[in-house]
Amino acid sequence: MNEHLTEVKDYPRSLKELANEVGFLRYKETAEFLEYLKENIKEQSIADFKKDRKKLSQRLEECSKHLENARKEMEEAWNICEPYMK
Repeated sequence: MNEHLTEVKDYPRSLKELANEVGFLRYKETAEFLEYLKENIKEQSIADFKKDRKKLSQRLEECSKHLENARKEMEEAWNICEPYMK
């Protein structure tokens, strides 16, 4: 993809509604979503580094690290809740 979009293709609702839908997934699936997002941002960081966009690459790398931390926390939340899920 060469350009960044302003909306999610084939998703008719707002980004806020998308965030709410992801937020209402089971924590296990939310953690999985965060993993995919982290991987995507990391790939963008690498691509920008190769294009000599060092500052942007660094910011995206930091973002991917924060997403990894969020994923780990969500997995911990799942581990707490899982025994009580039906």
